[in-house]
Amino acid sequence: MSQIPYSNTKDHPVHIGNKTIMPGCTREVEAELHPDYKPPATAAETVSSLLDQVLDGKVKDALELIPLLSDEELSAVEEQDNRKTILQAVAEERLSRAQTDPEPGSIDDFVAKLKQAGDDMLMELRELHADDEQLLALIEQEIDYRTQPDEEDDGQPGA
Repeated sequence: MSQIPYSNTKDHPVHIGNKTIMPGCTREVEAELHPDYKPPATAAETVSSLLDQVLDGKVKDALELIPLLSDEELSAVEEQDNRKTILQAVAEERLSRAQTDPEPGSIDDFVAKLKQAGDDMLMELRELHADDEQLLALIEQEIDYRTQPDEEDDGQPGA
């Protein structure tokens, strides 16, 4: 446990943990036992405080925080906030996310992952999905795309 200094400014001894601090003295005590100790915020408290800042804060500040919220928090803002500017920003954020992030498990998500996969992974995926015609066609298309010569390269050396 971390230790922090405590200065006794009282007229009598103060007991913190297993230490007695005489008046006018300073001693190291366990941080958790210090009278002014505040535990660090947990991740859940930080997230809820972001949501609270959007719901309770000024519009200008809330607009900057909306992109940091999860989908569930965006839904909470839609349910609890009635400011038109905030609701419009939430709708725009949802639209932006829908356009840039394919839904997990969707064909678009699969294609995006194919583009990032290495050549060995493509070969493994081809074997794994040999019985699924649609996925196999997508995998084959990506393999063909990678093995095609560049259009600028006319195939002649030194040209």
